Amino acid sequence: MVVCDPEMPPSRKLKIVLWPKGNVTLSCYLPAESLSTSLANRDTAAMALRFVWFRLYQNGLDCHRISLTEWRCLAAKKLKLDDDFAYYLYTVAQGFEKVPKSQSVDLLWLGIALAFQGSQNQRSERRDSVKFVRQHADKLLLLCLLFDLTIAKKLIATPKCNAIPNVGPVDVAALRLVDAFLEGTVIDPNASTNELKFVRPMDFSSIALKYAGRDETHVDFDRLYNLIVSTIQSDMYALDEFECQRKLISKSARTLTSTVLPQHRKLTLRSWDHVEVLNNPVYRGGNLRIDKGTQTATPTSFIFHLQSLKTAVITDCVDISPIVLGVVTDFVILKGLKNCRISCITKRMLLIDCEQVTVFVEAGTRPIVVGNSVDVCFAPYNVWFDALTTELALTGFKLGTDYYRDPVFVHGTDKEKVHSSMGAESIELLPLDDFYLQPTPFLTTKPHSMDFIDALNPYYEPYLKRRAFAKEYIQKLTQPEIELISPLSRIDISYLKKKAVRH
Repeated sequence: MVVCDPEMPPSRKLKIVLWPKGNVTLSCYLPAESLSTSLANRDTAAMALRFVWFRLYQNGLDCHRISLTEWRCLAAKKLKLDDDFAYYLYTVAQGFEKVPKSQSVDLLWLGIALAFQGSQNQRSERRDSVKFVRQHADKLLLLCLLFDLTIAKKLIATPKCNAIPNVGPVDVAALRLVDAFLEGTVIDPNASTNELKFVRPMDFSSIALKYAGRDETHVDFDRLYNLIVSTIQSDMYALDEFECQRKLISKSARTLTSTVLPQHRKLTLRSWDHVEVLNNPVYRGGNLRIDKGTQTATPTSFIFHLQSLKTAVITDCVDISPIVLGVVTDFVILKGLKNCRISCITKRMLLIDCEQVTVFVEAGTRPIVVGNSVDVCFAPYNVWFDALTTELALTGFKLGTDYYRDPVFVHGTDKEKVHSSMGAESIELLPLDDFYLQPTPFLTTKPHSMDFIDALNPYYEPYLKRRAFAKEYIQKLTQPEIELISPLSRIDISYLKKKAVRH
C-alpha cells in the first residue's frame, strides 16, 4: 500500500508493510503432521472468535481472564478439544504474557493461540501465516477488538456470533489490542538504503491511526480490514523458522541479523566446526537458531550461550552434546534432535520428533512433547555460573518449579478421537546416577546458591559423591592420559586459546 505522509509533501510517497509477529506465530507452532488429529484446514479463527464471544457474554464483558480449570472444561464441552492439547494452548497463552499469573491467563492470548492453529499445512511442517491473516483478517480483528469494553457493549447482545457485525469506528485504545499479533513499518522507496538495520518497527495501531484514520482518534473497521489485506507480508525479521517462505541459507556457520531492537535480532548457527562460546553482549535478548549440527561430514561441537535470550529453536542436530543455554525468556523449541543433550531455563518448552535426547530444564510450565519422540529424559537445570543469580533476578525466573518431572505428551487435538499412547512411555526422568553438573568455559568463583542446590534434589547428593570419586581418579592420571579423555578436539582447544587471548 503506497500512501502520502500527511506531514510531508504530496510527492513523497511511502510504502506501508505489515506482518504477523514472527515470535507470535512461532509460539503457536504445533506441526500438524506430527499429530493424529489437528485443527489444520479448519476455520480456527471463527472457532476462537465464537469462543471468546460466548465467554464474554456468559461471564461479563469485562471478565478477560480464565483459569486453567475453566478453560479445560470449556475446551472439552464447547470446542471438543483433547485435554492435553487444551493444556498446550493454555501454556502458549501464558507465554505471551509479560508477567504470567499462575492462576489465569488473558482470554485474548488464548484466542490468538487457538486461532493461529489454522495456519498449519496438514501435509507439511510449513505453514503460511500471511495467507491465514489475509483470509481471516476480519475475524482476527474482531477477536482483538472485543476486549474493548465499548465495542463489546455495542456488539455482544446474544451468546452466539453468527456473522461479522457492523463494528463502525474504532478508537485508538481499542486499536492497541491488535498490536498483539501485528506490527509493521513505513518504507521510503526513494531512500538510499532500506537495509534491515535501518528499518524502524512500528505498532500496528500507530500505522493504522496515522495512515488509515478518519481523524486523530478513530479508524473505521472496514479501513482497518483493507489496510491489513493490502499490506500484509512475511515477517521482515524471519523469526519464524517454520513459516512458508523462501529461506536464504548463508554459507557462513554463524550469522546475525542487524536490527534496531534486540527482540527482532536473530543469531543463527549451522554446521559449525568448533566449540562456540557466544558471549558477545549484542546477542543478549535476541533469538537463537541452531540448525544441522552433526558429528559426521563436518564435525560440530559444543555451544555455550549463558546470556539471556528471548527465544531459542534447535533443529536437525545429531550427536551434539552439550548445547548449554542460560535463561530463555519466551520459549525453546527442540525439533528433530537425536542423541543430544540440552540445558536451559525457559518459560515454555516444546519437543518435536526427538530421539535419545536428555533435557536439563527449569521450565515455567510442563514441557510439551509431540510426534515420534522416544527415549527422552528430563532432569533439572544443571549449569552453575557466577552470573546465574543475576540473570534470574533480571528476568524474573525462579528455580525449583519441578515441571520437568511432569511433561505432557500431545497426540492430537480432538476430544472424541482415541489417540495412541505410543511414545509416552519413552519419556522419563533421568536416572540419579546419570546426572551431572555441566562445566562451562567461563571462570566460576561463587559457590552454588541454596536455591540452585534445592532445585537439584534428589540429584545433588549422589552427584557430589560421584564427583569426589572422579577427582581421586583424575589425580592418578598423567597429562597425556587426561588429554585422551577430554571431550574437546584440537580445533576446540585452539579456538578457546585464541578467544582467551582476545579477552
